[in-house]
Amino acid sequence: ARSHSESALEEEAADAEGPSVDPFDAFYGDYNPWCNIDSYRYWYGYTDYALLKGLQRFGSAAELLAGLEALLLAEDSLARRQEIMAEMRAHQRIRVSETVHWWSQAIMLTCGN
Repeated sequence: ARSHSESALEEEAADAEGPSVDPFDAFYGDYNPWCNIDSYRYWYGYTDYALLKGLQRFGSAAELLAGLEALLLAEDSLARRQEIMAEMRAHQRIRVSETVHWWSQAIMLTCGN
């Protein structure tokens, strides 16, 4: 049996090879929202909808209304809203920190420091 570290190394190697589909496949030829679903899924992984912590998701109008009711009218709604806001703020602080670090490194490399 393979060890956990061997599996992790294999996954890392597969990730280093790039995506298993052409992420630009949707840009070839005429637009059709039902073609190239795999490339849409690939790019979705880089959107704010996929990356933001605390973002509330729903699959239908009924789920949206039920979620809003739970966040606005339920007995513990204030505590739940505060939990969501704290999670989102913490995640945003991390993103800002990562962005500032990236840009500072880019500027230092550009300026030759």
